[in-house]
Amino acid sequence: MHYKFVFTIIVIVTFFVFQPNVNAQTISTKEADELRAFLKEKMGNFVPDDATIEVSGYEKTPLSGFKQGRFKVNTPKGSGDVPFLISEDGKYLIFGEPVDTRTFKDLPLGIKEGKIQIGAGPPIPVAMSKDGRYLILGGELIDLKAKPTK
Repeated sequence: MHYKFVFTIIVIVTFFVFQPNVNAQTISTKEADELRAFLKEKMGNFVPDDATIEVSGYEKTPLSGFKQGRFKVNTPKGSGDVPFLISEDGKYLIFGEPVDTRTFKDLPLGIKEGKIQIGAGPPIPVAMSKDGRYLILGGELIDLKAKPTK
């Protein structure tokens, strides 16, 4: 349940404030249409019916097996770019951008401290256990190795 809340906040914040330029590889029309339909279906509650979604091409990412892309949501109230990662086989989609936690500062008690940039706003401070299992973001402790509920 907490994952849905964090995901929703990240998508909303990113939607309204993040608008970078991307130098991307081309994407086939079929692949763009499939991704556009998927996004419209999965984000139906966040995207107005009269909105259009433009899917950019892909670029390399430091995560093996994934490529990085962006889609732009255009509404009568404005538009915004949303970054995402997609697995090479197209099976998995992750909203957001990868964060290299190796750049985080080591603190006592097995904690690493860093910041995550979401959009054009100020960076969000985060704390993470050195083993990468726990993340504190916005005052919420998240177990990253917990089995998801089905």
